[in-house]
Amino acid sequence: MMAHDYPTDPGNLTPSSMMSSNDCDISPLERVAQAYMDAALRGDRTVALKVIGEAGPDAGLSVGQIYLGVIQATQYEIGKLWVEGKVSVAQEHLATGISQLAIAHLYSMMPRSESSGFNVLITCVPGETHDMGPRILADFFEMSGFDVRYLGADVPVKEIVDAVSRWTPDLVALSATMTYNLPSFRATVDALRQSFGDEVLIAAGGQAFELTPELLDELNIEVRASDARQLVEISRQVLNRRRGTEVTD
Repeated sequence: MMAHDYPTDPGNLTPSSMMSSNDCDISPLERVAQAYMDAALRGDRTVALKVIGEAGPDAGLSVGQIYLGVIQATQYEIGKLWVEGKVSVAQEHLATGISQLAIAHLYSMMPRSESSGFNVLITCVPGETHDMGPRILADFFEMSGFDVRYLGADVPVKEIVDAVSRWTPDLVALSATMTYNLPSFRATVDALRQSFGDEVLIAAGGQAFELTPELLDELNIEVRASDARQLVEISRQVLNRRRGTEVTD
């Protein structure tokens, strides 16, 4: 998505100003993503929400497609540009605030399956402040019929363990975006295993694991995937196997 050569001046960094002659061939989803990112980089929340609204379920794109192909893809791209020094911290924060608003706007439009009979607790590990991914994951689980508890960013290990004791989830999904939070991920997994053994299934998600998949093997994390939709599907399959029932769509 958005394979452009970006200028070094962040003030002029808008996808619409950099469209190539091949952009007429992009898919409707990519076109929406470009328009959304354009608005997000300008900090124009009104236009960004209009783009989302006009592309929504009534116009042909599902909530899931918008979450992954527009909002999350834009956040990844802007994060990459920030690392490269091509957008400012202010622009990155503006875009994140707009994406949080867009997710809240889409929540009421989400389709919801019948109850799966499973419940999930989703949280960032201690020190992890990037909560966009797990928030999107929480909505994907809810759309799939899970009962969801979402704790948010930077939750201490003890609080995670206490929450599991209180709500007894079938699945605990832990998120880490930054690799320097992987020690916190390890500590959280160790604490959950020490407290609950194999009673609670642990899932892992986040960009940090793309660089260190061997850690998930080492910690025997069975549930992992490259995006929220896949993680929910794999979770359902594994939980159904544990329960001894057939996996259903």
